Amino acid sequence: MEANRIGDAVQRAEFWAFVSTLSPNWHTLIDSTPTVYPTQVIQVPQGQAVLLIGSVSHKVFGLMSDSWFSDRLNEAINSLHIAPTTLPVMLTYNTFLYVHNLNNCCVLGFHGAILFLNGNGNQQIQTLIYAAWPDPNIFPPGWAGVAAVYFTEIL
Repeated sequence: MEANRIGDAVQRAEFWAFVSTLSPNWHTLIDSTPTVYPTQVIQVPQGQAVLLIGSVSHKVFGLMSDSWFSDRLNEAINSLHIAPTTLPVMLTYNTFLYVHNLNNCCVLGFHGAILFLNGNGNQQIQTLIYAAWPDPNIFPPGWAGVAAVYFTEIL
């Protein structure tokens, strides 16, 4: 059994109380041939991010405001006209998020859901995934300041 089907079975089992009665055809199967959209360049204004150099890797990396970046992610999804039936996975390279201030760092990924803008009165939910791709040794080994997953809420 391929990993995609195992993940689907696990999710259906975890939510069986709801799936079995409310949505028996619900699945989390993901198409094995992804669509790759063009790279999006986001201009970050002063005060929303800083550049730093890794103490171990000596590589440049960025820390960006999570709330500011989340709004840009939503704008990108809408401008690319990504359908709510599609699960967009957005990646950044050596760019991580902070929550409210630089001392509350570092978010390397999250998943969330937003209202789809083009629902014409029948709003659908757009799910999304964000992940940062770091170079090795950007963070010291065992450093507890890194949050692997950050949960968002439906806006």
